[in-house]
Amino acid sequence: MIYIEEAIKQFKDLPIVVQVEFGKQSIINIVKSIEVKYEIALSSLIIYIAIDELKTSEEMSDFLVKEYDIDKEKAKEIIREIDQNVLHPIVDKLLFLSSDPNKPMTILREKEIAARIFKEELIEELDNIFIVVEEFNLTIFYILAHDLNFKKELENALYSNQEKITSKEFILDNKQHSPSIANWLKDFIQKNGSQMFDNLVLSQYIVNSENAKKLDIKEKDLLRKLLVLYRNLKFFPDSMPSDDGEGWEIIPTDKQEEDLTKVEKDPVLPKSKEEKRQEELRALANQYPENSLERKAVEEEIKKK
Repeated sequence: MIYIEEAIKQFKDLPIVVQVEFGKQSIINIVKSIEVKYEIALSSLIIYIAIDELKTSEEMSDFLVKEYDIDKEKAKEIIREIDQNVLHPIVDKLLFLSSDPNKPMTILREKEIAARIFKEELIEELDNIFIVVEEFNLTIFYILAHDLNFKKELENALYSNQEKITSKEFILDNKQHSPSIANWLKDFIQKNGSQMFDNLVLSQYIVNSENAKKLDIKEKDLLRKLLVLYRNLKFFPDSMPSDDGEGWEIIPTDKQEEDLTKVEKDPVLPKSKEEKRQEELRALANQYPENSLERKAVEEEIKKK
């Protein structure tokens, strides 16, 4: 088994979409819940799986037995949960994002995933990096090219999305409500109608409406993305900026991120002396954000010593 430093280096060489899907907060939260349930650290295991160092369920369970001295049956149970709740969703999402015409996923399955995301998992996509959002949009356009009526299903999914997109007090119909995606759209439509709107209307709502003017910059930006998405989807294709596909988006992208899709961080190479390696591991951990998959994996290695 290679050192975790080398494993992380290989992980950072994976396609950025793969890195994002393995390292996104919803996946980290699921892994954390499994860790709490079984009282075991799993981030290094996830890294090794991502780079294909561990390929089979048998190899994965053997890794847990060796590293943590646990019962083989318990290890198998843990791997089954990881497979069902972590690996299968990641594989599904990567296939959904793939533009390979021969990928093993039907358009019906793509529709199911898209509808679920718009109804339950949209915030993570709104806040995603350029290259992932771009791939997401391409898949949505592929679906709409085959079934334009599907946009109504996605629109209805938005109207029922209960994800909380902001944290401040939210008033609707003179009562306090959850600041959910569904309620923000209701508030916007009540104030501006259900017709096509321009950027001036959007900006005035974000700056002047009682609910929106309470928000900080980050929340205002997320709300702006939601309202642009709503416009792009509801009024598609009239909401698109051209007739030839140029500049088309459903989820809006931050164009300045286009060339910042990958930040290279070269891990420190392992040394022969264990004390020196501990220093290098701590330095490596500090290169990554708190609660990131990479940092958690390195911290697991440090705790073993």
